[in-house]
Amino acid sequence: MLYFGLFLIPLIAAAQLDPFVSAVIAVPTVAAFLIVHWIDKAANDDEPWGSILTTTLVLFGLAAGSVALSWIQQFRERRIASLAQERSALLEEIVSLEKRERQSLSERLHDGALQYVLALRREMEEVREGSAEAMDRVDDALVVVSRLLRDVVRELHPEVLAQAGLRAAIGSLADGIAAGTNLTVEVEADGWPDDFRTDADHLLYSAAREFSTNAIKHAKARKLRFMLQRSDGRALLRIADDGVGIPPERLARSVQDGHIGFASIRAKVLALGGQLDVNGSAGTEVAISLPV
Repeated sequence: MLYFGLFLIPLIAAAQLDPFVSAVIAVPTVAAFLIVHWIDKAANDDEPWGSILTTTLVLFGLAAGSVALSWIQQFRERRIASLAQERSALLEEIVSLEKRERQSLSERLHDGALQYVLALRREMEEVREGSAEAMDRVDDALVVVSRLLRDVVRELHPEVLAQAGLRAAIGSLADGIAAGTNLTVEVEADGWPDDFRTDADHLLYSAAREFSTNAIKHAKARKLRFMLQRSDGRALLRIADDGVGIPPERLARSVQDGHIGFASIRAKVLALGGQLDVNGSAGTEVAISLPV
């Protein structure tokens, strides 16, 4: 019977990305199918109503499935477009942040070590004349220049991270903070093997250094805690303090004011498919999750 060809119409409707269009096609199809059966039964009276209703329900289910499939296709298309747009925006943000980081590094070298080097050139004239005081000043300046350059090199690629891994590097960072401040620093890394290395180690270490520096400068905290673990193929890092906290509007304002540390870490975490959450209600806790 030709009216069974109506079953093909919902399948064709499913190819539409607009659920409304699919519904406009599918609903009249079900109605037409029922009317054709009713007319055929009135003419021949050879098919019971139970069979007609069952067949109609099957067609209705197929029609409803076509509308649902159109909705799913449309949702997936929009989701893919949204992800592509977010990816493009994220790449642009990373490129911008890298430029600003290079500028920041250039300014640090120019305003720090380079200024001492230029001052040393002036002192060398007195050194050539045999001034002992000038030699002492040159020696002191060289010590400062060495420390400044060592700090920059360590920030770019900390030696302990390369040699001993992330767990040891964060332990070393915590020891340095405890020695140089009045903070009580704790490290919980039992869930992270000593010899475990990942491609995200440098990013996680940078995050630990960045957010601990913020805690030291702004949080007015007494305690600082680092928590590092590996779980279900992901690296988890938490940096928590008991300070004054940080409201979301302050984070947004700090980025606008040119403090790119948080924005840089966040962009890189998202680029690697990770997640970064900040809870600043009672103290501040930064939680980073990355696939490894």
